[in-house]
Amino acid sequence: MRKSLQRIAAAVTTVATVGTMLLTVAPVQAAQITSMKDTLSRLKISTAAYHKIEFTLPSVTSGTLTILLPDGFSSLASSSTTGTCGS
Repeated sequence: MRKSLQRIAAAVTTVATVGTMLLTVAPVQAAQITSMKDTLSRLKISTAAYHKIEFTLPSVTSGTLTILLPDGFSSLASSSTTGTCGS
């Protein structure tokens, strides 16, 4: 009887865990960059400069864009973002 209850508890736990995982996963879409441009304001070594990064994503109508910078990347000034989404 005890093993039977343990099996039932394990099955219920497994079903609840898998069910929760399936309900919380949001669909994700990715798009290939079709064009990009990085313009540096200054080319002198050890001189503060900014990058103007521009790129185009096809068929993007809405959503969130996340840009991850590598470890060690530092910024002396505030960052700003501008742009539009849409076809």
